[in-house]
Amino acid sequence: MTTDVIQKLNAISNAISDLINFVQTNKEIQPDFKEYLTTIGVANASPSQMQSVCLPYLFERNINSKSIIEIFLDKTKKLTKYPRAIIKGLMSSVSSIFEVKKVLKNGFELYNLVNEKTYNVISLVKMTHFRGVGVGQYVIARIFEFEDEYYLLEISNILAANKKEDAMRYAIAKIIQAPELVYKDTKKKKKKSKNRLKNYIKNFWSVSKQMK
Repeated sequence: MTTDVIQKLNAISNAISDLINFVQTNKEIQPDFKEYLTTIGVANASPSQMQSVCLPYLFERNINSKSIIEIFLDKTKKLTKYPRAIIKGLMSSVSSIFEVKKVLKNGFELYNLVNEKTYNVISLVKMTHFRGVGVGQYVIARIFEFEDEYYLLEISNILAANKKEDAMRYAIAKIIQAPELVYKDTKKKKKKSKNRLKNYIKNFWSVSKQMK
C-alpha cells in the first residue's frame, strides 16, 4: 500500500472521527443524540460501540431540516480544504444491498442490486474485521465516493447466499423508498428507472416461485 493511499485512508478515518466526536460533544446535537440512543436501546453505548451507533445517526438523522453533516460543516468554519472535501463526499454516501462478487486484499467487489452497478470498494479498516463475509453473500452496506474511488463505511447486515429472495425484497423496498437510487452513478439510465422497478418486481416473484 503506497504512502499516498495510507494518507488518504487516514484522512478519511480522521474526518469520520471528527464527525463522531462532534455528535457526542456539540451542545445543539447532544440532546437529540441522547434521545436517539435511548430510542434504539443503547443509551449506555461503550466506546467500542460508538462508531457503529453513530454512523446511521450521522447519515439518516435531520435536525431542523438539516443533516448532521450539514450542521457540522456550518459549525466548523476552520475546517481545511481537504477534510471539507471528504466530508462533502460523505454527504453523498449510498446505503444499499450488494452481492459480494469478490473479496479483495483491501476491500470488496460489490454488485449493487438497486442500480445494477459493480463497485470496487476500499475498506477503511483491516479486512480481518470482515472474516464472516464471503463471495455470494449479500451485505447491507454504506459506501461513498471520493476522488474517483469508492470506500466502504460500514456493513450493517449480512444475508446468506441462499437468501436471494430476501435480498431482492430489500432492494425493491429501497427503490420504492428512494427511486433516485436506481440511477445513482448511472445517470444515462434515469429514463429507465420505472422499467427497472417493474423488472425487479417481476424477478422477485420469479425467485419466490422457484424457492417454493
